[in-house]
Amino acid sequence: MGDNPYTVSETNPQNTSQKNKGIHWHDLDAGVREHILGHSHPAKTVAVEWVTPDSTVTRYKFTRERKRIRGPDLLKISVTRKADTANARTNTWHNVSRIRLFLFAHSYYVFTFVGKVADDEERARSRRLGSRQSPGLAEHEKIFYLPYTNDDFDNWMWPRTLYEENRHKFEELGLTLHRTHDEAGEEMLEYRF
Repeated sequence: MGDNPYTVSETNPQNTSQKNKGIHWHDLDAGVREHILGHSHPAKTVAVEWVTPDSTVTRYKFTRERKRIRGPDLLKISVTRKADTANARTNTWHNVSRIRLFLFAHSYYVFTFVGKVADDEERARSRRLGSRQSPGLAEHEKIFYLPYTNDDFDNWMWPRTLYEENRHKFEELGLTLHRTHDEAGEEMLEYRF
């Protein structure tokens, strides 16, 4: 009989107390946990694509990923500019917990993403900022901004009509819409699990 990758030894050197004896979720190898989560809760991806004012094809992909057995799911977001050319460039953000949309000039939405900070990045940020933190963010969160420049800012924004036509895709991912305000008191939409 071959080895079963879904079993672990009952001996747990980190867990010696009698009341905690047994096999737990974190006793499984990380690859096994991902495999189990992938079967029990497969990733779902939705995409939105459009032609921007400068005739550039821009593609947003939102993927819901199960990272933990308990707790909320997180998103992987990829944005590809010039998707129809050899000069395509893709930016990807992982561990996103919230999508924020700001209405700009009553006709476009600007996106920012709130996500979990990687441990090494968190240590560097703590040293750099001391105890200061942006209002409305949990201790291990930060805001991710789209990498626009002055000459292509409008090509990163979603036209209001595009958002209205595709807002159901956020609901397909299981995100819930909340109307709230940012740190400056400006109204914004926020999608979160």
